[in-house]
Amino acid sequence: MISDINRCYKPSTEETIEYYYGIAGKPKLVARTSSDLWVKPECKVSAWGRTTEQAKKRFWPIQDDDDIVQHWTEELCITLAEILSPYPWTYFFPVKMPLGRGNHYSRSQEERFYKTAPVLLLIAVNENSIQWEEGIEMALKCQRCLHDHNIGIEVEVREGRRHHHGVTAEFENLIDETLLQQPREATNPMEFIDLMSSKPGYGITYLKDHNSSGTMGLHITLGDDKKIYGLTCRHVVDKGQPLERAYKITAQDQRQYHVHSHEDTIAKVLTKLTDQQDTIEKSIQIFKRKKDKWDLFGESDPYIKAPTSIELDALARWPIQLDYNKKLAESLRKAEASKKERLLGHVAFYPPFEISTKTPGYLRDWALLELDKANCPKGIDNQVSTRNMRLELGMPMLPNPVSQSIQLEYGSRYPFELPDEVAKKSFKVGKVGATSGYTLGMTSAIQAVVRAPKRDNRTYFSWELLIVPIGDDLHFSEPGDSGASIFDGFGWVVGMVVGSSHVDQASSRPESSKDAMKERDRGIDITFASSIDWVLDDIQALTGFEPRLV
Repeated sequence: MISDINRCYKPSTEETIEYYYGIAGKPKLVARTSSDLWVKPECKVSAWGRTTEQAKKRFWPIQDDDDIVQHWTEELCITLAEILSPYPWTYFFPVKMPLGRGNHYSRSQEERFYKTAPVLLLIAVNENSIQWEEGIEMALKCQRCLHDHNIGIEVEVREGRRHHHGVTAEFENLIDETLLQQPREATNPMEFIDLMSSKPGYGITYLKDHNSSGTMGLHITLGDDKKIYGLTCRHVVDKGQPLERAYKITAQDQRQYHVHSHEDTIAKVLTKLTDQQDTIEKSIQIFKRKKDKWDLFGESDPYIKAPTSIELDALARWPIQLDYNKKLAESLRKAEASKKERLLGHVAFYPPFEISTKTPGYLRDWALLELDKANCPKGIDNQVSTRNMRLELGMPMLPNPVSQSIQLEYGSRYPFELPDEVAKKSFKVGKVGATSGYTLGMTSAIQAVVRAPKRDNRTYFSWELLIVPIGDDLHFSEPGDSGASIFDGFGWVVGMVVGSSHVDQASSRPESSKDAMKERDRGIDITFASSIDWVLDDIQALTGFEPRLV
């Protein structure tokens, strides 16, 4: 059904501000084609209580069995982009935006409810760029176009844009590789220790002269060359060069060096180490008092309980943990003074930041760094630890929890599927990024259309994978995660993080900041990613060599 402009109404100030409550950044509503009057939604805080709170919206991806999938085509995307060309749009995609039902529902119940939510076309425009009259005009035009393609859904226009995930870094991450040979008795905050090793997902930033940082997503070789290259995004390492410039290193070029990781990773690890130290020290004191009391009075006082075998084991084991954490913290605090000793390598290739002429619709945002193998004593590979994601991604659990890792691969997930078909399916994925670490998400069966940089007074747009966070993750990616590989439960790489719909100012602060955590909890966002098929094809087109994963 096509909405009539006479039935559509201009939202009130409250609706404009509160309509997207629960979405990161709380973007403003501009216009919507639905004529249903908006009332601030509420949900129960608990199943048995009477207390209510404002219900939060969230994103849910289009899945394979949704009716819109069979009608959504590239030709339709192009037509919609042409309709939107006079307006300041930034991206659009179909999506579901259900309301949360409260904390008393299980995750599976919530997901079943989300799946039945209606589909809508979400269009984003630049902040403060248009008024309701212009917004409803563009929404109705798009709705008529969708109706002509047998798609009967509502259209919403909101403020927002895609944000790249390169961030500022002040000093770099250093860790003594020998400390990663962890004693058997010690258990540490491995999630962030992994981010400082040579596994894909570690942070990278400039040695000098610039302060952008991101994530190293994959390690590859080119043809028969024995050199190893790290893959990340162009906007992470291009040092603000003109968009049209491509780069291929020559013997005469002055090297642009990059180093391992950045301030956020240090802050997270040190915070976790400090918290763990405090917890262990307090527990040791409690268990030791209990043991001393038993040793002195246990035989004569029947009311004094003996320490358990678990408590005695902790008293023997935890001092080793404390010593290990202390050495690890000392190594981290040497980072600023030892920056040059953690060189990763130098920029070797990147393309112009533009829409590909070979593959129309693909934005060329990748770069390769030639890595110094001498600075990676444990070797360079594409092993990714997945201890926190295996069950969610459908992976079998392994007997040794420390060895829960997979080798990232490239190719079709199944022999009978072409790479492009994989990008059109909805399935669970994971990623390891330098800022947000391990997160889970679900791809949409329909890709997002994102407005690209203007050249020659013409508007270009690209197709990008769309990932919605699932489970307990509100953000699939955060600033500093650009370049991170996205992979499925088989270890097949399907994409590379390039940005998201919102940048939390809090995400660039240390994890220990309570204000940062409060800010980050305000809403959910979506992540944009480049298809790995496009990226690797373009690498071969620019370098002349076939890229292979190490």
